[in-house]
Amino acid sequence: TYVGEAFDQSLWQAIAAGAYAPAAKNRKAVLMLSPQWFFKGNGQQSKFSSKFSYQLYKGFLENDSISDETKAYVRQRLETLGVDGTQIAAANDDTFVDAINDAAYQFSNDLRIRSKIDALVKGSPKNSLVRSAGEPTGEPDWDALLSDAQAQGEQSCTNNDYGIHDAYWDKNSQYKSEQNQDFVHADDEWADFQCFLKVCREAGLEPLVVILPMHGGWYDEMGVTSDIRAQFYDQARSLCDEAGVAYADFSSCEYEKYFLCDTVHPGWIGWVRIEHAVYDFVNGQDNAFLGGVE
Repeated sequence: TYVGEAFDQSLWQAIAAGAYAPAAKNRKAVLMLSPQWFFKGNGQQSKFSSKFSYQLYKGFLENDSISDETKAYVRQRLETLGVDGTQIAAANDDTFVDAINDAAYQFSNDLRIRSKIDALVKGSPKNSLVRSAGEPTGEPDWDALLSDAQAQGEQSCTNNDYGIHDAYWDKNSQYKSEQNQDFVHADDEWADFQCFLKVCREAGLEPLVVILPMHGGWYDEMGVTSDIRAQFYDQARSLCDEAGVAYADFSSCEYEKYFLCDTVHPGWIGWVRIEHAVYDFVNGQDNAFLGGVE
């Protein structure tokens, strides 16, 4: 199950982990940790209230394995980030009136979701014939996939030297949000990331934190040097080690062409390497990028 979208940072992921944990059969979770979440001012936390999901938060609260302390931290953060207090109180059933509001919210959300089921089914991607058959196909041929990824990257990136796909470069080459950034002015986001790790521990999930690389050439151009970038990698690894969780550290791939398809998102090479690490993590196999507690 894939969850999350743009602007869903660590706090959203912590709530999601608590909500979905009871349904996770193999008790494993993978978090794609984005460096941009930890830009000055805590990334885009100001967007959180627009991404808040009442049902997700309710599911988080209904997970009895999550401590009252953790639930209190999340509630305080929701209030700080501008989530409607009426919804927070309703989800927590603070009073009799709040319990009535909760029932109304849940009924309304249920109707809204049911109204979209047909469209979701029609718009969902179709499985291949092999996947539909449900027959195991064995471990992927990673070398062949890397070769294909290299070829696709070369075909997609022809108008710049950064390994960024053409359409993005044409539209966004002047967009310089990374300029003069650092990773030591995001205490709230780092605390929320620790909350995610704590939720996983309390909910019985075994997480793999994927530490995404920055685009070395582009960040150099933006004045964010390797020493500055190391602040993010070092802190992410340190908190994972402190929590005793595994991580897939791709910081060594900053200058690997086609690992990213733009300045942010994994690309052709990147997805093969990431999926290989996740595959090995799930199956208890060694992988050069895996670290921490495996």
